[in-house]
Amino acid sequence: MPTHRYTSRLRHATAAACLLAAAVIFTGCGRNEQPTPETPAEPPIDVGLVDPIDPPAPAAPVSTGPLRVVMNAELAGEISGAMRVAEFEGAAGGKCVYIPLGEGATPDTAGKMSFSLVVPADKTVQFWVRCYWTGTCANSVTLQVPGYPDHIIGEDQTYSAWHWVKGPALPLEAGTHTITLVQREDDVRFDQILATSNSRVKPMGIEE
Repeated sequence: MPTHRYTSRLRHATAAACLLAAAVIFTGCGRNEQPTPETPAEPPIDVGLVDPIDPPAPAAPVSTGPLRVVMNAELAGEISGAMRVAEFEGAAGGKCVYIPLGEGATPDTAGKMSFSLVVPADKTVQFWVRCYWTGTCANSVTLQVPGYPDHIIGEDQTYSAWHWVKGPALPLEAGTHTITLVQREDDVRFDQILATSNSRVKPMGIEE
């Protein structure tokens, strides 16, 4: 083979080797490394619109203390029949409910007065009535509470003076109860009704 052909081939081989070495150095110490593909980002989770949950309303507190309610007769929610509001000395606020002598002799004309009593929790309620009697045939009244028999209050011998007369003690459930005084006799006066769950209470004078 002629010398100049051999020299030409040698030059070509040397140039190719140099190019290969440069490529190896450029690609990282002879390793055939491939670029690491990027991890695609996860799409956001669509949770939509969530209605806020309102916290539960706190339970209404249950009254554990004693019940004490004073009802003035002249402020009753209903006063009918022979009963009427009248001024009288010694009554709370100077007024009471009065049944005049000779009136209310029949069931149709019998006087009545009613109150709404709110009992916050189940309790046994003792009733008292502040009365003014004028004689042996004018010293009583009937107390009515739905769900119970009628109760006669009075028939004592304290006359011509304001005084408290003890009524029944009734177990009442929580809620609103209608308390009614119904006429039995005439020429009597009523000033206040006291409802209390404290059995040791004995009212004296005008209750506030």
